[in-house]
Amino acid sequence: MYKIVSVGCIFTIALALCGCSGGDDSKTSTSVEIGGMKVKTSGDSKDAKVTYEGDNGEKVTLDASNNGSVTIQDKDRKMTAGQSEVTEADLGVPLYPGSTPSEIGDTKMEVPEEKGAISLRYTSDEPSKVVEFYKPKLTEAKEMGSGDTMMLTGKVGDKGSFSMTLTKQNGKTLIRIGTQFKK
Repeated sequence: MYKIVSVGCIFTIALALCGCSGGDDSKTSTSVEIGGMKVKTSGDSKDAKVTYEGDNGEKVTLDASNNGSVTIQDKDRKMTAGQSEVTEADLGVPLYPGSTPSEIGDTKMEVPEEKGAISLRYTSDEPSKVVEFYKPKLTEAKEMGSGDTMMLTGKVGDKGSFSMTLTKQNGKTLIRIGTQFKK
């Protein structure tokens, strides 16, 4: 956890070092040492990349791309959040028919033993209709709540867990699906 917080702080410093070029697409690059950590930055007005190198040679890279996503990666783990869309293959279940992606974006995570995904989507259908779509696709399905707020949990195949929360807001239902699979 300390490393992630450190990388986040370093990313903020790195963005300042890369600078905002005011729409100019010229690349900038900086290397500094902060508290014994080597930090390399590169970027332009659309992309920024920070690489942190620890004393033992470990590396963590944070990459903020112009498509609105951020990726944090080291040799064993990877997490992408933002505008990178999660697929049905990532979730292990189909996307709800007719649903549209949330402006918040999706998240993918991968570590040596597990991988997971979170998708946020909207539909005009009622939460109960969404639950009825997913329930037969799960084993050990458990439904909770009613009306405008519902939750569904269960298993996907023999290695996956599934959780979904549904909240009706402003005439639309927000679908939040999270899955996690053992490799």
